Amino acid sequence: MTLKTLAALLLAGVSASAFALTPGSGTWVKETTLFGLQDAYTYVPKNAAPATIGQGRALMLTLHGCAMTASGNVINKKYNWEDTAEKYGMVVIAPTVPSGTTSTRSYSGCWDWFGANPAARPAMKPFS
Repeated sequence: MTLKTLAALLLAGVSASAFALTPGSGTWVKETTLFGLQDAYTYVPKNAAPATIGQGRALMLTLHGCAMTASGNVINKKYNWEDTAEKYGMVVIAPTVPSGTTSTRSYSGCWDWFGANPAARPAMKPFS
């Protein structure tokens, strides 16, 4: 499973009200998807209108570091996601690396953002 697929599944599991133009609770809500294998925390701001009138809400997907969790390192460390969500009217989703062995999880609990075979990708050239 690629990270794009995982993100799509997370979004499908998040309640539709998160993207509505109605106010949220202004608190983190834990949601479990993928048959109990994937925990994600969703923050829907209290303000009713997104920053850009006439547009849907923005979405911020934040990923924790290796050997960390969304609840322990993203939410509880206070990285200011709540204030940012309120300011811009965006929904924030903070998933935790899936339990068990998956194609998006490395042995040390890291997100596999670089893919299963990074050596097969074309070389990146630095900007000059």
